[in-house]
Amino acid sequence: MAGRAKLLVDFIKRSRPVKINGFTVPVQTRCISSSVFVSHSQRTHSCGELRASHVGQDVVLCGWLMHERALQFITLKDAHGVTQFIVPDNKRDTLCEVVKGLKFESVLQVKGKVIRRPEGQENPKMPTGDIEVEIEDLKVLNPSLAELPFKTRDYEEVSMVIPY
Repeated sequence: MAGRAKLLVDFIKRSRPVKINGFTVPVQTRCISSSVFVSHSQRTHSCGELRASHVGQDVVLCGWLMHERALQFITLKDAHGVTQFIVPDNKRDTLCEVVKGLKFESVLQVKGKVIRRPEGQENPKMPTGDIEVEIEDLKVLNPSLAELPFKTRDYEEVSMVIPY
């Protein structure tokens, strides 16, 4: 085996002692680079990677549906960041049917071309705020449940009382 597959199989095992309540306990840890698990066979870039220098490139990104606005814009997120996609006018009919039925947190694969955002619509708060990706093809890899068992969009502070 070579490359990433070999890294996955030959992960590093090591033991290190940890003190718990005054006792030393050996703990086995596995040090695996997170890049081993990120499959680049289905994508060319991560969601947080694209910049103005990528304008004009054809890209494939995979991630979770974070936002959908007016059936024209969708935002994908992954572990590396967030990217905004735009539905072009010439594909609006076909792509809107797919986008309309999507639930937040559905896993998508989107192919498209990186374009510069129109002047005045840049978002300096986002690392990818100078660009957006014009969608050429959209595939649902895994649809989300209509009702998730936990909130992913709103932050709620929860106070727990732990009896001792």
